[in-house]
Amino acid sequence: MDFALTAIQKKARGVLNSAAKFILLFGGSRSGKTFVILRNILIRALKEPFSRHIVFRQTRKSLKESVWLDTLPKVLRLCFGGIEPYQNDQELYLRFDNGSEVWFSYLDDNRNSDAILGKEYNTIFLNEISEISFAMFNKVLTRLSLKNGLKNKLYCDCNPPGRWHWAYKVWIEKQNPADKTPLARPQDYASCLLNPKDNLQNLPEDYLTVLQGLSEEERNRFLLGVWSEGIAGGIYTKEMGLAEQQGRIKKLEYDPRFRVYTFWDLGIDDSTAIVFAQFVGKEIRLLDYYANNNEGMDHYVDVLRQKREEFGYSYGTLFIPHDGANREWITGRNRRQALEAKGFTVEVLPADRVADGINGAKMLFENIFFDADKTQDLLECLRNYQRKYDANKMIFSKEPLHNWASHGADAFRYMAQGYSRYLAKPVPQQITRPEGITFNDVRKHLRRRTDLGKY
Repeated sequence: MDFALTAIQKKARGVLNSAAKFILLFGGSRSGKTFVILRNILIRALKEPFSRHIVFRQTRKSLKESVWLDTLPKVLRLCFGGIEPYQNDQELYLRFDNGSEVWFSYLDDNRNSDAILGKEYNTIFLNEISEISFAMFNKVLTRLSLKNGLKNKLYCDCNPPGRWHWAYKVWIEKQNPADKTPLARPQDYASCLLNPKDNLQNLPEDYLTVLQGLSEEERNRFLLGVWSEGIAGGIYTKEMGLAEQQGRIKKLEYDPRFRVYTFWDLGIDDSTAIVFAQFVGKEIRLLDYYANNNEGMDHYVDVLRQKREEFGYSYGTLFIPHDGANREWITGRNRRQALEAKGFTVEVLPADRVADGINGAKMLFENIFFDADKTQDLLECLRNYQRKYDANKMIFSKEPLHNWASHGADAFRYMAQGYSRYLAKPVPQQITRPEGITFNDVRKHLRRRTDLGKY
């Protein structure tokens, strides 16, 4: 056939087939990273009968539009003419005549990813890992365990986000992002830079001109493949940098004189995230953080009880988003009522514009302190919280990208909203109600309800 890999794609192919087990291709937009990885996966599938391989992306929509309906057909047409695997468009997989399978799946639906990860694979490809969490990366690695004639491989690619991202720590600094210790086997991790200038023969004539007209931040990421100081389109990049420089990310001690308030981003199939905060003078102290998915309310109540027993937390009001007041059709109760039935005081936050909430959080940021250990996952969310990128217009929109980082960032935003609306203003000493009940009487009653009783 007339098709031939570019010089840089041949170099990338060499890295993909090297002795390294975990390989990252990173660089600018439309440099052929995904193409060359998919080509390599299909070759591996044809080489080893009854082998199994999988391609992951964060969302089903991006998987279908970018990989299944775009890059995959190009790879099959240009590199594998005459080979026509069985293609299942509903379940998203290919099956070759030799019995090998290549699956395509997404990670933002926990039930789907759990079902897919119940199998073992020879090759796992994480497409655009800037959208994928380090926790999910570790979970996926456990399934790289199929035994046959192939050496098992993990492939990843991305337009490089900021140096805060866990992928930079792993492949560039050769560190464990969790504790910053050196990787046990750094030789197992290899990477290769590919940029669009190296793929000109497959691009429109004016494509580089368009990229050169982007902002410096976008140009670094999508033209030059540079790992910036902060994530491209990062929402809290500046604020997180200042928090680090000013020493506001450190070990924090729980102060028993003050209650711990919790702020929830609620989900069922999606993640639920909880921020634990104390407010001491002007300081906002984020002591703790917890996130999980596919769990019922009893699970999170148990988490609060366990943290109370371990750290001594005395809880104040639980703040939940506006949809926490919606009645669930199965139980007939809403989640506010479910929490109140456990003895908690619950406040439902009104529905505010996301942009207003983000701006409110930014205004409070200089007073916010983070526990370096117990809020590590929250810190990762905030460092990787970014705006949507419009590939057609090549600009970042005003809307945040909904991915693994947004759940923690939403709980953080609710913390800022709840604090500003309910907790920051001085409370009057005495307000008499028509019924003769004072405001302080109500507060005492609410405090008693938050003692957690048997919990």
